[in-house]
Amino acid sequence: MARTFPERPWLPLLTIAAAMSLAVGVRNGLLSSLDLTPYLEGARLWLDGGSPYAVDLPTGFVYLPQSAFLFAPLAVLPEPVARGVWAVANALVWLGALWLLARALARGARPMVPWLVALAAGWACVRVTLGNGQLGVFTVAALVAALAAERRGRHVLAGLALALALTKWSLSLPF
Repeated sequence: MARTFPERPWLPLLTIAAAMSLAVGVRNGLLSSLDLTPYLEGARLWLDGGSPYAVDLPTGFVYLPQSAFLFAPLAVLPEPVARGVWAVANALVWLGALWLLARALARGARPMVPWLVALAAGWACVRVTLGNGQLGVFTVAALVAALAAERRGRHVLAGLALALALTKWSLSLPF
């Protein structure tokens, strides 16, 4: 009996590799999330009536003061739980951004969309971002949301998403 293989045997393998890469990123985020710690500490200080910038850590709290408000729900959780919620939320936001991007690109590059999504899902930068507890995934998601909204003629929503992305200007300004 002859075996049959998928028409594109590399796509399932690439998808498996991408899933493994994301899983490693989430696992690393559960174990350390070095960049998340200052945000949680800043939010805790803010919740106690202090300044988030009074964090006594080498990296400090470096984002806009409003981000302390955004991290407050995580700050009330025990540290390991907060790291887990943050890592899983980042992975889900990344996959959601890829879904939005695939829909936005599907009009012109339909045959390439599965390949692009599989490649992007396992991107090493995402794995490192997940593992370090960084905000880059949310910035890229806001950029993708701006693109998707603009393509649908929702210019105000696109502008708001772009403004949100610009809170991390070093990543979003080139776009």
